[in-house]
Amino acid sequence: MRDARERATRDSPLVVRGMTVAYDRKPAVFSVDATFRSGRVTGIIGPNGAGKSTLLRAALGIVKPLAGQATFFGTTLAGSRDRV
Repeated sequence: MRDARERATRDSPLVVRGMTVAYDRKPAVFSVDATFRSGRVTGIIGPNGAGKSTLLRAALGIVKPLAGQATFFGTTLAGSRDRV
């Protein structure tokens, strides 16, 4: 089981779980799960104001999420002010 988790972390450097972000109590992103795998091009699509940029900002720790977390190669980023 441990090997499977390590392989998943290695193959999916950026993992987002339960990410929720709001501005002035208005939800911008609600309970999003996403896995970004190595060696693949991944696009986030949606209309203007759908929360695409907000999701990435929260995943990278630029915006503090209300709930959820993002990990980068196993290191938690969500809520962090450190640069990647």
